[in-house]
Amino acid sequence: MRTDGIVRFIVRYGWSRIALGLALVHVAVFLVTVFSRPPLPLPSTEPCPPEVECIDPWDFFGVYLAGRYFHDPGLNMLGFADFPALLLGDRVTNLLSQTLHTSRVTQSYVNATVWLLLGTLQWWLIGTLLNAWRRKGRHNTSLQPTAEKRGG
Repeated sequence: MRTDGIVRFIVRYGWSRIALGLALVHVAVFLVTVFSRPPLPLPSTEPCPPEVECIDPWDFFGVYLAGRYFHDPGLNMLGFADFPALLLGDRVTNLLSQTLHTSRVTQSYVNATVWLLLGTLQWWLIGTLLNAWRRKGRHNTSLQPTAEKRGG
């Protein structure tokens, strides 16, 4: 019974312009932010010669998404806006990285995919709730007494 109500809610409010607009804006901002950086070179598997100091860009402090390195306010603002999705996404990516045993490059693409999917779902849900709230404000609801209920 409870899932029927959720399905009806999604069918009624989920296809609104607000919900789809927020989801599409999130996808666009995420893709522009992530793909505005050039990808890093693949990590070297060869050992560094003893007389040369080698620097691996995959060992820097920062965020690696889709093979790119980030340490700037643009991604920080997006992360702040997507914080609830990132809390869930952290659990998902930790579970995936423990079970798949992939390279750091592959993990950066998995992290980007999970962030994009959960962040877009979050903004779609926010748009759905905003649309439901907006539509309820237009119609008489149980929270707003009608003329008959007021005795008038």
